[in-house]
Amino acid sequence: MPIRSSILLALAALGMVAAIPGASAQQGRKVPVEASVIVAAPLEVTLTAAAELTADESVVLRSQIDGRIVEIPFTEGTRVEKGDILFVLDDGLLAAQHAEADAALKLAMQNAERAKMLFTQGAGTERVRDESEANVRMAAARRAMAAERLAYTRIRAPFAGLIGFRTVSIGAYAKAGDDLAELVAIDLMKVSFDVPERYLSAISRGQKVEVIVDALAGEAFGGELATIAPRVTAAGRSLRLRATVDNTSGRLRPGLFARVNLQIAERAQALLVPESAIVPQADKRLVYKVVGGNAVLTEVELGLRRAGKVEVTKGLADGDIVVSAGQLKLRDGTGVAIVGGDAVGAENTVSAPPDGAQKLDNGT
Repeated sequence: MPIRSSILLALAALGMVAAIPGASAQQGRKVPVEASVIVAAPLEVTLTAAAELTADESVVLRSQIDGRIVEIPFTEGTRVEKGDILFVLDDGLLAAQHAEADAALKLAMQNAERAKMLFTQGAGTERVRDESEANVRMAAARRAMAAERLAYTRIRAPFAGLIGFRTVSIGAYAKAGDDLAELVAIDLMKVSFDVPERYLSAISRGQKVEVIVDALAGEAFGGELATIAPRVTAAGRSLRLRATVDNTSGRLRPGLFARVNLQIAERAQALLVPESAIVPQADKRLVYKVVGGNAVLTEVELGLRRAGKVEVTKGLADGDIVVSAGQLKLRDGTGVAIVGGDAVGAENTVSAPPDGAQKLDNGT
């Protein structure tokens, strides 16, 4: 055995090891770290998904008959009310046809009245009476068709909303089915998005949602879940949802990209630690818990994540202190001195080291 080792063993046996210069300083040295105190607090369980805004109602206006456009009484981009006339087609021919059908109906009604009177007096036959009544019904049907065709010359707004750009001008000849303009109702906006199927049991109509629109500097709008798709998509195993958002202010527009936050549950008590406190090792997740002035390596199980925070579902308790910075210099059982974080003053606190002292390292 080397002479130096023999001497140290002898001194240790006699309780004299403290006499060796620097021995006590080595034993009392602690690693400065930052730490946080775990406090149980309520936690909202929220799903976040990408979505696109769509109008509550949207339609492309088209003509049902061929005709020349003679009037366009709206201004593009303005609001129109339900029933407002938006396009007028030339109605000269159809108006004449309607007048002809109306006159034919009046004549048929007069003939039917005469046939009925003659039959009552015994001067007419039952067949003539029945044929005259049938003529009245056929004339009424022809007048109704003429009136319907005449009404087609007035293209009206089917609902209130904003009218878009028109694709035709006065004097243009529109054929049945041609696109004329788009009308959208945006007082209420729809937001469609997908969530994983495993959350089906936690979702119900009426749940509150938060819609964040990047185009409006991340402004948030409140809404509620209105529709749940009746089937799960086979490709992504996801559930299609649709929420509605009030837009009477008119700030939202169809086609905007949005992010939707859907709160599906709330936990009364949850333990959140800084993400920087987590030390990954292979398939494990560990933290250094401060116990009696020492860093104790502790395995934990994680849950939900929040901005800069992560939920610990197993391994820690309310009031525990965990190291949030400085883990690179730690080993299980290393003595620590808390010099930063919200745990300063909680346990084994020392003054912060002066400038140039040992810098803290984030071990995550």
